Amino acid sequence: MFLSEARITDIAQLRDRIWGEVITPYDSNWDEARQVFNLSTDQQPAAIVYAESAEDVAAAVRFARKHDMRVAPQTTGHNAGPLTPNLENTLIVKTTRMKGVEINTETRIARVQAGTVWGEVTSRLEGTGLAALHGSSPTVGVVGYSLTGGVGWQARKHGMQVNQITVIELVNEFGETIRASEDVHPDLFWALRGGGGNFGVVTAMEFRLVPTPQAHAGMLIWPWEEAEDVFTTWLEMLPQLPEEFTTTCRLVQMPPFEEIPAFLRGRQLVIFNGAHLGDREEAAKLLAPLRALNPEIDTFEDVDPSALSLLHMDPEDPIPYAADHMLLDMVDAQTVKELVAAAGAGSDSPMGVVELRHTGGALSRCEPGSGARTNLPGEMLYFTVGALMPGLPPEALDAQAGKVRAILEPHKAEQDYLNFSEEAGKLGDFFDPHTLSRLAKIKAEYDQSNRFQGNFEL
Repeated sequence: MFLSEARITDIAQLRDRIWGEVITPYDSNWDEARQVFNLSTDQQPAAIVYAESAEDVAAAVRFARKHDMRVAPQTTGHNAGPLTPNLENTLIVKTTRMKGVEINTETRIARVQAGTVWGEVTSRLEGTGLAALHGSSPTVGVVGYSLTGGVGWQARKHGMQVNQITVIELVNEFGETIRASEDVHPDLFWALRGGGGNFGVVTAMEFRLVPTPQAHAGMLIWPWEEAEDVFTTWLEMLPQLPEEFTTTCRLVQMPPFEEIPAFLRGRQLVIFNGAHLGDREEAAKLLAPLRALNPEIDTFEDVDPSALSLLHMDPEDPIPYAADHMLLDMVDAQTVKELVAAAGAGSDSPMGVVELRHTGGALSRCEPGSGARTNLPGEMLYFTVGALMPGLPPEALDAQAGKVRAILEPHKAEQDYLNFSEEAGKLGDFFDPHTLSRLAKIKAEYDQSNRFQGNFEL
């Protein structure tokens, strides 16, 4: 990215106005600063600001307004792929250094600063009997995850995290900090809960915690030659599972990395994961059909709800990868058979994970007072990811993902889900026309200059 001498002088002035750090393509740490979670994503903005406070964010936005630049909020950089094609005149404002978690156990409200990741919240909740509706990784940012949905281990019982938000503080296009809630700027509050980073730079957020006195969670693991029986049995179980039980079933090819436990390292497996918001006896009855298939490993145990963010064993450090996802209506046994044949034993699939998550329950309902993202269509969420290893071209991963997508396409739900989307697109791909029209109207009111640039734009 070429910066004129005048722009370099302007950026030097911005450096003098903030406590944080301003980084340009001429700085030695440029490549490190522009890195996101998916290392195959090559984002090339005009400059990057590491904000350390809401005041830093405001100064950065005022700078961008003065110089007719766009602003893209970012913390951990998960799912940043859709953002990258249009960054030539964009100032990325990273809130990574804005840390802070406050827990009020009496009101059951958590307050977080914009750079907080989920592990920093769950560690504060241990032993409280309260839980947050976090996802499957402790290193995902709370704000980005929350603004566009948030589907985790309590989702079938309590729905998406986006609709637990009670307050959002953000910097608007004029560099002013405003507070949005059901009572103050209610239209903006509605749009932020689903519309992502298109309306300002969020600096803090408050959200409800849910009472969760106990959980029984773990994994059942078999060699992946058993995948068809496992997937079929799980599929037969789903109609009987209560909303308190959220489950996934996946084909996994474990890499031979030393940090992976020896009993899993380098193996090809079929793994059932589950979190039951209840007691051991009830969970045992529900798990009986799968345990009858004699899993090689059974890790189910009573756990503090704060431990659920580690259950899925997601990578916590950035890696290069390719991924795909789809929301689905309920699949049938024949589809499962074709899926296992295409991605399981003997398929030569290069994908590290091919997964189906059971959704439905509270995720399917539209609760009063919800934001723009009211519910999640369908009964399942499909996700696949493959690491871009040396000697493995991206085309091989794309071809395999396309093969599985063709099998699942007949069961595709009416919309997709922002938080798993890695390809460029528009918000219109994720919302019905009425909701999209309302989002556009609020965007025009609160961001008249179209200053802010979310991963997916209107």
